[in-house]
Amino acid sequence: MERVLIAIPSVGVSDIRFAVSLGNLAKPRGTALAAVPRSMPDIARNILFDQAVKNGFGRIFYLDDDMIVDAGLLLALSEFMDSDPSVAAAAPLAFRRHPPFQPCVGMARGDRYEPLSDLDGGPIDVDMIHFAATLVRVEALQKVPPPRFEFSASRDGSSVIGEDISLSRKLKPHGRLVCIRNLPEALHIGVPPTVGRREHDAASRASSRILIP
Repeated sequence: MERVLIAIPSVGVSDIRFAVSLGNLAKPRGTALAAVPRSMPDIARNILFDQAVKNGFGRIFYLDDDMIVDAGLLLALSEFMDSDPSVAAAAPLAFRRHPPFQPCVGMARGDRYEPLSDLDGGPIDVDMIHFAATLVRVEALQKVPPPRFEFSASRDGSSVIGEDISLSRKLKPHGRLVCIRNLPEALHIGVPPTVGRREHDAASRASSRILIP
């Protein structure tokens, strides 16, 4: 099993629930932690990747400090990556912090990405993956020219493309992006106490109701 750098691009939350989650996280032998001060997420992620390369880590586990993860997540992701050298990045399900709490993974539909609709089952290849609690193969990410993570404008200039979507596009030619749906989801610390599939499903049910006068 390759050495892992747990990379924490701080968003400044410093929530005790994150600290407990990180402390309980089972870590493969040789794992180290690195964090950067509060910064733009694309800049922070790039700095942490450079540290992983400089110090000879084979994998980097991006973990935002507004997440709560299962204690066995990193070991499960590592074992999955060990089993398939074609995997560039692997992650559990996670959901956005704001209504309607859409999945943070998705499929390409032309120039756009749609949130993953099939949330049940095992591992599934996706076109867009989050980097909130995600294991990445350093060798694959090195093949992406810098800046690897970057915010960019949409083709028509009407919106900004997040750094996770931007990197997904560039990383996918160098390996599979896999969401492992049967692992415990990574919970966002959000507007409700935490955000996960329960909140997503509730929001979806509410939006689908038809009111008849």
